[in-house]
Amino acid sequence: SASMATSDFNGLTRCDAAKDVMVDFINGRINDRIGLVIFAEDAFYQAPPTTDYNILAELIDDTRLAGDIGLSNRTAIGLGIASSTNLLRRSASPSQVIILVTDGSNNAGEVDPISAAQAAAAFGVRIYTVGIGTTTQGDALDEPTLRQIANITDGQYFNAITLDDLRNVYKDIDTLETSP
Repeated sequence: SASMATSDFNGLTRCDAAKDVMVDFINGRINDRIGLVIFAEDAFYQAPPTTDYNILAELIDDTRLAGDIGLSNRTAIGLGIASSTNLLRRSASPSQVIILVTDGSNNAGEVDPISAAQAAAAFGVRIYTVGIGTTTQGDALDEPTLRQIANITDGQYFNAITLDDLRNVYKDIDTLETSP
């Protein structure tokens, strides 16, 4: 959404900060299969789970804000979760994880985030929710829902107000998710 263009992460936009940190995280992987789903008013598969980290980095780098590609600036968190869960539900991996990054609240889509989280939990998918920004600057960050999503799926909620916070979130997730 347009709010991801806010430049409050050491001069970077929220979107660019998130993209940089995600690519750094991916570059630290060895054999983890990672997929990519982006969401605005709808959710879009960008990559199925893969170990082709170069293509993932390119896809992340090519991701644009909804308004820049002619989409509404609405946020379908529930559809993002449902689409991500669909990519993971048949995986034989011992650990299926979604890292949900948003600076908003669900205001679009046919699937509400809590129902999507319950479905993810039923498939054994854990969701780490990352709220970017604050709730005091007029942002629409819905921390209670993000906390509830994480709780339902045995994940954890993180709030990243600075670029260092965001980097630390991914470091924390890296230490929480260790499976062969």
